[in-house]
Amino acid sequence: MRKVHATGPAEVVALGRRGVYTIALSAKDQWANIEALLRKYSDRPISLADACLIRCAEVHDESRILTFDGDFSVYKWARTRKFQLPTTD
Repeated sequence: MRKVHATGPAEVVALGRRGVYTIALSAKDQWANIEALLRKYSDRPISLADACLIRCAEVHDESRILTFDGDFSVYKWARTRKFQLPTTD
């Protein structure tokens, strides 16, 4: 988000605080799965946040996410399922 606008990260946090979105995953019970995702995509610039978002999709059986990260066109959830990314039309 910082690449889009300097205050982007703070704005994302502010949206969460206002209840626009929730983070529906506690890493406490997901470390092994997150670690596996980080290994699977080690050839890409995957972050812990990316792996958590992928795992969230798997846990909640949801392919729709909002991200500006182009790597999500490559990442798969539940091993073979593609993410439904917003269009830029």
